[in-house]
Amino acid sequence: MIEIKDLSFNYKENKVLDNISLEIKPGLNAIVGPNAAGKSTLMKCIFGLLKPKGEIYYKEKLLSEYSQSDIASFMVYLPQEEEGTPQLTVLETVLLGRLQNLSWKIDDKDLNTVMGILQALCIDNLSSRYLTELSGGQKQMVYIAQTLAKDPEILLMDEPTNNLDMQKQLEFCELLRLIMEKKNLMILVVFHDLNLAAQYADNIIIMDGRGGLHSSGAPRDVITEKMLKDVYGIEGNVHIDEYETPIISARKSIRKVEFLI
Repeated sequence: MIEIKDLSFNYKENKVLDNISLEIKPGLNAIVGPNAAGKSTLMKCIFGLLKPKGEIYYKEKLLSEYSQSDIASFMVYLPQEEEGTPQLTVLETVLLGRLQNLSWKIDDKDLNTVMGILQALCIDNLSSRYLTELSGGQKQMVYIAQTLAKDPEILLMDEPTNNLDMQKQLEFCELLRLIMEKKNLMILVVFHDLNLAAQYADNIIIMDGRGGLHSSGAPRDVITEKMLKDVYGIEGNVHIDEYETPIISARKSIRKVEFLI
């Protein structure tokens, strides 16, 4: 379990996270909330890219007491956007995810692991293609494959379904749950789509849009019509289906929209 106590972070004078206390449990945890609610900032604080006020514990030890190499050995972070596109093939890029295991010679275990991940994501046919030849959605799948190849204990992913079509989104989420169950991972994912988060997450963390935490818990407990109004400023219906999954139907914004000429 990751335990967060009194976490705050400012970008200069702009307060992004305000005194957040939270327990992130084993399983698939989704972070949701309106734009600029601090979702990505929270992920970066957990991974150690930002230095917030407050405390973050993993296995009852402060994360700040782990070295960066220690953190990299058990935690992997996939940011929302990758910087640049290296001149590498898909296979080479995903093999880099096995960097700690690779020697000068690639052994069969690493190669089989990587090819298995490429096949699971249905992109093994791209293995010899260069990243510069791929679409945005294809590159996103490659970076997801590289992240999975690192075989972490904790997986942090910031809006990994961006640039993916509906079929690929569903396939990715189903694969994520299979991997979580097989490898007993703790997964923390930022989702933009509330219905996708409700369908696949064990726990949902809702940021309130003002730097704070609105609520966290099982999807059916925290996704309510009142939450939609308080956090997202919309009127909508929440229906609980036969699988105990909330299904959200948004009707309208509660903010009056005007067009002034």
